[in-house]
Amino acid sequence: MIGPTIYGPRQARAVIVGQALNRLTDGRPWAALVRHDLAQLCGLELADYLATFGRCDLIERYPGQGPGGGDLFPLAEAKDAARALLERLAGRRVVLLGRQVEAAFELEPVSAPWYAWRSVGRMALGQHLELATAPHPSRRSTYWNDEGNFAKARAFWTALAAWAGPCEWPGGLKADALENLERRREAQP
Repeated sequence: MIGPTIYGPRQARAVIVGQALNRLTDGRPWAALVRHDLAQLCGLELADYLATFGRCDLIERYPGQGPGGGDLFPLAEAKDAARALLERLAGRRVVLLGRQVEAAFELEPVSAPWYAWRSVGRMALGQHLELATAPHPSRRSTYWNDEGNFAKARAFWTALAAWAGPCEWPGGLKADALENLERRREAQP
């Protein structure tokens, strides 16, 4: 199994992994709303965000609505997708959006603190990667009800965006993304 499609720059140093498409985005991976929310947390314009991060969903379709009003998440299918994806994530930093995505990767310890990096894999075999779990950016998540959590999220995402930097796209370097990154670095105290 090849696993889910990773959208964005092939050489992205950081990849964001979400759950699944929702009913509004089925057939259109990575809906604008989620991309804009994450871009804002990174302090990036949408084009810069897209030039910086690889992005994928474990379930590449809308799995339906769950009994509590949220979307279903077929965990067994997601675990298969996560296993298939691991090899292609080697050598990168990977952010898992939400506890359900974290569960699909079957990590130890279960439910690590938000934004805590942990090393996974076998370094000697070149299959090492770093993973962190972040709250899903959906406003359905109660995490976002606390204003202090926005500051924590913003610190994590801006640091990751600065570390990852924009990537080269076919046809050359995305110069405007680099210029925006430089302006952001100069503006930081």
